[in-house]
Amino acid sequence: MTAAFKGKRNIYLCEDCGHGFVSIDRDDGVTPFMTKCLNADCGKMASSLFYACPQPMLAGTSPALEWYRPGEPEIAGLSPSVADHVRKGGLLSRVVRP
Repeated sequence: MTAAFKGKRNIYLCEDCGHGFVSIDRDDGVTPFMTKCLNADCGKMASSLFYACPQPMLAGTSPALEWYRPGEPEIAGLSPSVADHVRKGGLLSRVVRP
């Protein structure tokens, strides 16, 4: 069973460079506790704050990353391991362009 976080925002922080960014769950599903830091000069891993920041504080914040469930045509083009991850409830990420 997947968590019901659709529409919720989360914060990821990089311990290496200190960069933080907000993500949003566009669909219900599973997101990783770590993802690549979005600071172009870093490239290390950023850790999730596990939705600990109150949602009202993040309501006016534009997300830099979104987690989404791809449709079947997109899933068909994924590697077998990533497609399996999605079919088991995992979400994929994409950078949100302003």
